[in-house]
Amino acid sequence: MSGKILTLVSRLSEVQTGGTPDIEFAVVGLLVRSLIKQGETNDARDALLAMRERFAQRGLDRFMPNIDAMMCRIDMHCADMNSVEKWYRTKAPRDSVNMHTLKRYQYFTEAMAELMLGDENAVLLTVSPLEPYCEKCARHIDTIHLNILSAIAKQRLGDDEWIGNMENAIRIAAEYNFVHTVSAYGASVLPLLKECKQTAFVEKTTKAARIQAVYYPDFLRPKKLSSEKLTDAEIQVLRLICADKSNSEIGEILDIRLATVKSHVSHILQKLGVNRRSEAKTTAERLQLI
Repeated sequence: MSGKILTLVSRLSEVQTGGTPDIEFAVVGLLVRSLIKQGETNDARDALLAMRERFAQRGLDRFMPNIDAMMCRIDMHCADMNSVEKWYRTKAPRDSVNMHTLKRYQYFTEAMAELMLGDENAVLLTVSPLEPYCEKCARHIDTIHLNILSAIAKQRLGDDEWIGNMENAIRIAAEYNFVHTVSAYGASVLPLLKECKQTAFVEKTTKAARIQAVYYPDFLRPKKLSSEKLTDAEIQVLRLICADKSNSEIGEILDIRLATVKSHVSHILQKLGVNRRSEAKTTAERLQLI
């Protein structure tokens, strides 16, 4: 365990005894980020769950949305797509019209989830309302995140404007030597850094990003689906799965044998890259297959 983490653990004990909930939340947040940086996601999760339990016992509900968002980021690093999708469906703000700047950590987490879910256009819609706030209040770290998320989304969409966002992020990060703010994006940011002007800061950041990519090779990378499309018959079965029909009910509705239904269901799960019917339903809705 690094010296920084040991110091944070030591301070945490003091804060829990005589500090405020806000200070405890800040210290645990730093501890979680430090543990993730070193590839210790299990310890990060344990620290976060312990704080969540303490706060729940004390009725400190105002912290829960950010704690849940932080937990979702751990799930992203672990490439736990099911947990990421669940948080996105049930707890993400998803309200760019009535945006609250105090929820910006949640909005950025929402945009990260959308990158993993393969919805790059949604990423741009989620982060763009934060741009005026970041500029007006000179929120440098937030501005870096905004530009990196926009750059990754635009690059995946084939929009050459991504380079402008990335250059803005690098310019601010280099000014304040915020290496980890950029390198934390790991494998997702490496292709973009490769296309940037190779300065000493970019080279240093690229090296740090490669370390994160080794720990978390699938962080923010969309789940790959089978290139094989669903047949018309499979689409029919998928519609009924999404209507929560059992195999026997599907067979009765489509007038096909139970064995045929099971075969269709197996092929659908395989092509969608999921293991359960509930996951097939979520993926079908996200990809607008029905």
